[in-house]
Amino acid sequence: MLKCIKQIKELAASVGATLDEDNAEFGLTVDAPAGYVWRATGGPALHEPATFAGSSWWSKACQELARRMAQGLDKCSPAEAAAIEYDRDEDWTPPADGPDFIPVGHLAMA
Repeated sequence: MLKCIKQIKELAASVGATLDEDNAEFGLTVDAPAGYVWRATGGPALHEPATFAGSSWWSKACQELARRMAQGLDKCSPAEAAAIEYDRDEDWTPPADGPDFIPVGHLAMA
């Protein structure tokens, strides 16, 4: 369990994203870096709810997050950034010199 969470945390950090560990009992959430959205959802966060039964929950959640993270991050349009800023009450302006797409590596999880 802890190994897969550590892998997700490291993968997220490698692209400036963060794993929200505060509410892990409800699921795993990976927040995109400011100015970007996850290609898998078009939103600023990927969430895997705590719906799996049994001890394999963590492993399955990590596998699903890694699969969706691997689709990468897209730079926000000004309209997307404004909507996210409104919802989150934080600055979400894309970096002027940031790439339009950030690829995310893959994790090999057993």
